[in-house]
Amino acid sequence: MQSAYRYTFLHFGFHAWAIYVTTGLALAYYAYTRDMPLTIRTALIPLFGKAPNGALGHLVDVLGVVATILGVSATIGFGVSQLVDGIYAVSGVEWLMNGDATAPKPSTVGLLAALFAIMSMSILSAISGVARGIKYLSNLNLVLSIILLITFVVFGSFLFSMTQFGLGLVDYILHFVQLSFHAYGPQSAENFSASLPTAMNSLPAEDIASIYSGATSAWGSLVIAVPNLIHLMLCEIP
Repeated sequence: MQSAYRYTFLHFGFHAWAIYVTTGLALAYYAYTRDMPLTIRTALIPLFGKAPNGALGHLVDVLGVVATILGVSATIGFGVSQLVDGIYAVSGVEWLMNGDATAPKPSTVGLLAALFAIMSMSILSAISGVARGIKYLSNLNLVLSIILLITFVVFGSFLFSMTQFGLGLVDYILHFVQLSFHAYGPQSAENFSASLPTAMNSLPAEDIASIYSGATSAWGSLVIAVPNLIHLMLCEIP
């Protein structure tokens, strides 16, 4: 839990927002004080002079657009998958999932339907302007967030969560410098195996290898190992 909080704050805390703020300030300064175009190339003028006005500037802007599209695509991809999972958990609509009882996941039809719904609302919001669609969605999002927070405070483990949140924030601050300059290096397979729960020693070697792959690689697969892992871990709970 401590590691989860520490690295969550690393990826979504001061480190990440420092990058966003630096980029935003660089663009805003030249756009609103120098009356220059609000483009990525504008922020590079102090470094390259007039060069960004030509082919270099075009390349920078194209890369900026591509990077933005890829970033938004990743966010939408995770959001669509979560939306389908959530609707299925509440409604139990079978066609939203792939029908696999062992490792259920959103079906292609479910993902496409959710993506179509989200993109339709996004397009309607964008073309209706800031004062209408975007404003209404923002206000609705704020109201739903408050309702979710109140529900969590009343029915959830609010005191425990806030305590862990505070401890995690302090831990992140104490390790701020270390996290800033620490290069990620996964554990070796031997050390990883040695740190696993006792009950997992009975798992086949290929399952442990699958778990290690999923824990150390973004492309690892836990489809085979997860059911056995959950079963064994639940057996250890008194």
